Amino acid sequence: MTHQVGPMVQRQRLRTDLQQVRLRLGLTQRQVAADLGWSVSKLLRVENGKVGVSRTDLKALLQCYGITDPEVVDGYVTMAAQGRKQRWSAYRDVLNPQFFKYLEYEGSASSIRQFQPHVIPGLLQTEAYARYLGRVASGTPVDVLDRQMEVRTARQDRLDEVRLDVVLDEAVIRRCLGAEPSVAAEQVAHLRELAARPAVSVRVVPFARGPYRGSSTPFILLGFPDPGDGDLLFRENGTDSVATRGDPRRTTRFAELFDELDAAAVPVVDLLPPSVP
Repeated sequence: MTHQVGPMVQRQRLRTDLQQVRLRLGLTQRQVAADLGWSVSKLLRVENGKVGVSRTDLKALLQCYGITDPEVVDGYVTMAAQGRKQRWSAYRDVLNPQFFKYLEYEGSASSIRQFQPHVIPGLLQTEAYARYLGRVASGTPVDVLDRQMEVRTARQDRLDEVRLDVVLDEAVIRRCLGAEPSVAAEQVAHLRELAARPAVSVRVVPFARGPYRGSSTPFILLGFPDPGDGDLLFRENGTDSVATRGDPRRTTRFAELFDELDAAAVPVVDLLPPSVP
């Protein structure tokens, strides 16, 4: 299975490589900035990977580090060009800023582990259910919903390319069944179809399990084909969301929590009704 390396991962790799080269040479950020006639803050922005680096600035930086081999230089230039691309830029105005950042990483992920105690996650939603949520839960305008549906559909197109493990709280299923009958019936049928796919696991922590650790906060863990890229943790808390990368202790803690939740859960088909009235 081939996984496309998205812009955020390319930017992260470039950032890491450039920083490691500087450290191997024993140079400080102040020394490099002075040599190039840059401000230290400009070099910091490049090394933080928060912005793309221009071709001219990258070549100047590589020259400063003594990297002149044409093939190596071209490799870095290509990486930087790919890192400047943003697939979802046309939808920035209808997406939460942190979720926008998350999506750039999701497109490169080889595995997705998600816990959601409130609603059916976007990757599992039917369009009717997603529109129902947008209309009833948040009052999202129709034109905004239309564009968000385009994003959701594009994300779901990758389900054949990624390993997806989802754990829900039983309340998610009960609330789904309380939606409009046609919406609920279609969503239930869709969950059955998804759960039958070999690369998709959908499990539910039942009410009978009682209270459990981590029951209130949704989170997502993204894994990547190259272990050196590290995992990404995305957490949602009400109207706020945070994407965290480069903190192995935190991602490990949430990975262990996900394993606990998964072990406490049962297959989603065990809690789905045979039919929805």
